[in-house]
Amino acid sequence: MINAIQEETQIEQLLPLKKADFNIQIPVDFKREELALKPSPEVVMDRIVPDYIVGFVYGALVESFSCEQNARMMAMEAASKSAKDMLHDLDIQYNRARQASITQEITEVIAGAKSQKKKRKK
Repeated sequence: MINAIQEETQIEQLLPLKKADFNIQIPVDFKREELALKPSPEVVMDRIVPDYIVGFVYGALVESFSCEQNARMMAMEAASKSAKDMLHDLDIQYNRARQASITQEITEVIAGAKSQKKKRKK
């Protein structure tokens, strides 16, 4: 998810791990010493890599779920705004029709009153 409106899919290679991804530039003046690693680097990697993969996949699933929920929220927000606009337009149409009806009735009452007045004068 780039922002609340824009989402972008990504493709990430998990396995095989590339040695170039783990190269660290060591300064020239840094003392280098041979270290005896116990357990061996292979055993360490055998324990770390599965956790790394599980964490990466879990993170991808969480982000995917978050993007889906955000898309739903944005869709519902747009639908709510559209419904409010529609109700506003319908209110205006209803008020105009009601006002026209009232004006028609007033005109009929006035016309009837004038007609009655003319009859009395005759």
